[in-house]
Order: sequence, then structure tokens, then C-alpha cells
Amino acid sequence: MTKPDPLTGLLVRFARGVRYTDLTPSTVHAIVRNLLDTVGCAAAGLSAEAPTAARGLASTTGGSYVASAFGLPEPVQADAAIFANAAAVRNRDWHDGGINAGHPSDVTSAVLATAEATGASVERVIEAIFVTYEIVGALGKDDQFAGKGVRTLIATFAAVVGVGMLLELTDDQLAEAVSISVAPNVPLGIDNLIRQSHWKSLGAAHASMTASMAAQLAKFGLAGPPDLFRPGNVLFEKISGEFNLDNLGQVVNGKTVPERVSHKFFPCFTESQGPVALMLDVRKSVDPSEVEAISLRVTKTAWRQGAGVRTSENRKWDPPTPDVAGHSFPYLMVKALISGPISISSFSLAEIQDPQLRPLMAKVTVDEDPEFTARRASHHEENTVLEVALKDGRQLSLSSAHPRGHVMNPMTDDELTQKFDSSVRMVLPPPEHEELRRRLWNLPAEPDLSRITRIFRQFSTDGAASYEGRN
Repeated sequence: MTKPDPLTGLLVRFARGVRYTDLTPSTVHAIVRNLLDTVGCAAAGLSAEAPTAARGLASTTGGSYVASAFGLPEPVQADAAIFANAAAVRNRDWHDGGINAGHPSDVTSAVLATAEATGASVERVIEAIFVTYEIVGALGKDDQFAGKGVRTLIATFAAVVGVGMLLELTDDQLAEAVSISVAPNVPLGIDNLIRQSHWKSLGAAHASMTASMAAQLAKFGLAGPPDLFRPGNVLFEKISGEFNLDNLGQVVNGKTVPERVSHKFFPCFTESQGPVALMLDVRKSVDPSEVEAISLRVTKTAWRQGAGVRTSENRKWDPPTPDVAGHSFPYLMVKALISGPISISSFSLAEIQDPQLRPLMAKVTVDEDPEFTARRASHHEENTVLEVALKDGRQLSLSSAHPRGHVMNPMTDDELTQKFDSSVRMVLPPPEHEELRRRLWNLPAEPDLSRITRIFRQFSTDGAASYEGRN
């Protein structure tokens, strides 16, 4: 091929330069933590409608290039496994993030399935996961994809490179794979609409699946359209605007991207973690019947993700589905006040439609604080001020900058284990649950993924109640 454009060339050179032996122990441990969390999030989302449909599609496939899908007893075609597994990881919106680029673990399923299908070593798996996290982190710089409706492209870039590494593509093939992956797959990311459909769970899963297919096509010698990422071409000109990877591989405050991601304590969007925790503090001393008004001041990103302008079309102010409720400050604030900690069960339709919530939700206001927005960009803070006015005239005010799970206030290994256990105990009996936990924590000592992925095939929603009771 002709010399690739600068962006593609940078991706290829970076992937080529990563070696397991060069990764620090803290980076490897961070990757292990993130993978454990990712698998737990998949367990939490296993029974939802979108992952169930994706798993049904995967069950119709087979062949020689196969991998394990959560909850299917036999290996399936690897791309179908990627789609099904990534849908489960994404469904509850409980997976890692906090780097202005969505969720890097969205594409981990692509790495795992490809590694299983190719028999890759665990060292190669860790290298590929490291590269995918670094690509996602670099594309999140300065929120360069914010508000453009194409953030799923981030998953495409990361997945195609991670898969390409495991397929051992040549430099030219990897460059072609990047081009093939992007050209037919520019996403339509209208957040408010997508969160009212199953596509919220499936967008990154589809991007990962098609990225894998692109890498395989490149291995068979196909070429993609040239110069997609040069100024003036249609992607930059009409769709995404110019973006770059200038900080790819940059260590910030001594931490790589796998070490800098946040982990969600509660199964709701990243920017809601602090507000939910503050409301739980309020709940200790306030009865919901005492509340006159609830006011939040947050960053622009948090306002956009969880509120926006209150209109009849903006369903975050009256969420009809679990996906919308998980990104609704009015719902999350009132639900935490009335019911306590947000959990997976907080998003059943019965809970969302609880009639006692709406009168209090009408008393919620959410506003951006420009100073908080600036501090987020300059200091990576998630500042929140929660003010609760009571009917007797009292005013409570609480603030947060680094909620639990934030890189400046990370969850401990024990806390991540508890989070993992809370989901996995619902889909595995105790012996397999304990073996999976042990093998994931000891990932670098595993020769390959086979002993881990065979347990993925034993996931089941049928025995959830009995497993939970025995654990």
C-alpha cells in the first residue's frame, strides 16, 4: 500500500512497539483489575433483552474460528461471540470509564474472543488490552468526540488494532484493517434516542464485531479506501471533525490509561457516582416527605449526560426505560433518597414506574457550573454540589470532587471483588464462581485463556436464585 496517513501510521507504530516485558507490574495489575470488573459487568447484564438477542444470534453460528460466548455451552463463531459478550458488558453501564472517551472495556470482548480463537498467550492478550485502552484514552483527549454523535468510532479504532495484533497482521495489513473498519461503519450516535432503544447496549458491540471482521479481511489481502484521515476528506470534513492521537501512550502522573480509568461503584453513568453518594448521605438524616427541592450543580458533561434541558421530548426527566433511567439525574437522586443504594434491581420497570417517585422528581433541578467544567478539564475532577431544601426552612449542602472509583479515590481490590461477586454469584454456582475469580486475579500466571473462557460458557440466568442463596 502507499504510505498511510499520519493517524493510521501512528496506530500501527504504537501497536508494534508494545511488549509485555516493558509493561510495569502496576500496569499489568490494573489490566487484571479492569478485566475482572469487565467480566462481572457482563454477568450483571447477561439476562437483559439486548444481550439475550445477541446471544441467540450467536447460538446459530459455528465453524473453525470460534470462541466462547457467555452463557452458550458450545463455542460459536468468534465475531458472534464478540457481539454477544460486548453487549452483556455494556448493558448495565457499570463498566470502567472516566477518560472522556466512553468505556475502554467495551472492546475487551473483541480481544478475548480473538485470543481464544487464535490460541494466543496471556502475555499477548495483556499487550492487546493495553493497546486498546491506550487508544481509547488518547481519543478522549480534550473531549474531541463530545457532542458529535460518532463516539462509537473510538471502539472501532481500538478493537481493530487489538484484534489485528492477535491476528499477527503485517504493518500494511493493519493499516488496511483500520481503513476497512471505519469506511462502512460511521455510527449514528443520537444519545437521547439510542438510550430509548436496545442499541445503547449494542453500538460498541457492533463496532467491535465489525472491527474484527475488518482485521480478518485485511489478513486475506483486502485493501481499504486510502487517506480516510487526511484533512479535507469526508470523515474530517463532514462527520467527525479533525481529531488526533497526539498523546497516544502518554503516561500521566505516572499512570498509564489502564491505571487511570475509573470504576463505577453504582450501576449508573460515570458522572452520577458522586451525586448518588451524596444523596445517600442526605438519606441518613432526611425523610423524603421533608423535601421541598433538590438542586444539583455539576460539570457540563454531567449535565449533558444526566439532565439536559427539561422538555417533554427529553425523557431523562421522565425515564421510560432502564437505559434512560441509568442516565437520569432526576430518577437517580430520588431513587437513592427513597430506596437507598442504587443497584441492578433499581432499574426494573416496576421500580422505574413507581408512582411515588414522580412528585419528588419534579422538584429536582440540574445546572452546569462553568467552574466545575473548567476544573474537570484542568484537574480531572468531577465536582458536584447537592443542595436539599427542606420544608421547615433548613438547607443541606454537600459537595464531592472525587467519588469512590475515581482515579483519585480508587476502589480497592477487595471492593472490586465484592462488585464482581455480587453479579457473578447470580450466573454461576459457587465452585465455578470461585474458580473464575481466582483465575482472573491470577491472569498473568495462566498459559492461555482456555480455563477462563470455558467458565464463560457455564454462565446461566436459569439458576440465579439458587446460586445466590448458596453463596
